[in-house]
Amino acid sequence: ICGGYDKHIPFDTLGDVLCQQAKAVVLTGATREAINAAIRNSVYFKDSEITIVIKPDFFDAVDTARKIAERGDVVVLSPACASFDAFRNFEERGNIFKNIINTMTEEGN
Repeated sequence: ICGGYDKHIPFDTLGDVLCQQAKAVVLTGATREAINAAIRNSVYFKDSEITIVIKPDFFDAVDTARKIAERGDVVVLSPACASFDAFRNFEERGNIFKNIINTMTEEGN
């Protein structure tokens, strides 16, 4: 899960790494389209090898990542951005992420 407050930094290197390492990327926050463009413009981009999903809402992004993940996969919150577009700070974002995951786990999802 990537995205957040736009500090106007380039995402080219991030796009390359995601294309080489990620099965899927769920993009959220103000930078979702910029990161999407960096992935699609990467020399390593192959449309059939990486799933890209855009979810403006953070809860929807986490839920979508959970639905995409298969047994043995790891869902990582690695925003590459500040949290100020939707949260007071990174701690609040991390705590909300943890609470969403814990709720899903308790519900058996």
